[in-house]
Amino acid sequence: MKIMTDKQFREEMEKAMWERDRFRDIGERCDRLEKRMWEMEDRLRRLENVGATPVNDCALKMETTRNG
Repeated sequence: MKIMTDKQFREEMEKAMWERDRFRDIGERCDRLEKRMWEMEDRLRRLENVGATPVNDCALKMETTRNG
């Protein structure tokens, strides 16, 4: 066990608490991103079920230009 002064102990505790909060924030962001990923996958599945297919933006622009 390491012997520390009160000041060193407080500094180590503050550092540990900051890191804990940082990792908690990262975890929450990961959870939100994972939820969003699942929502996008569900949306893609619904689009596929109605027969929608991805369209190339360039092809879409050419088609709209050609049709006026």
